[in-house]
Amino acid sequence: MGRLEILVCALAISHSSVEAKICVASAMFGADISVVQFAEYIQANVQLYSMRNGTDLRPEAVAAFVRGEIAKALRTRRPYNVNLLLGGIDPITEKPSLYWCDYLAALAKVPYAAHGYAQYVNLVFCIV
Repeated sequence: MGRLEILVCALAISHSSVEAKICVASAMFGADISVVQFAEYIQANVQLYSMRNGTDLRPEAVAAFVRGEIAKALRTRRPYNVNLLLGGIDPITEKPSLYWCDYLAALAKVPYAAHGYAQYVNLVFCIV
């Protein structure tokens, strides 16, 4: 069986007004241990970068980092068996973006996406 892990890498909430801004969020699918371990690893590294540099990563940078880590692990004896959808809002341009990445480190920026068996049904309705 697989596991779905949803993580939010950066969340800024303004207490004076009811405004919440999520910079990057992702949904990961795959084997139980791979998903949990990889999600925690990515979340910790993105937060570490934010704390060290005082700025949040853009969705493009997070997607490139995730793809690089999956590709690096793919060349070892213990690859991560995760598929993920990563979406975010660029804090500079305030435009949304969505990235599709699979366990072989193929990364693509897409207008809509689905993973697993549901993609065969869902993508037919999105195209029509």
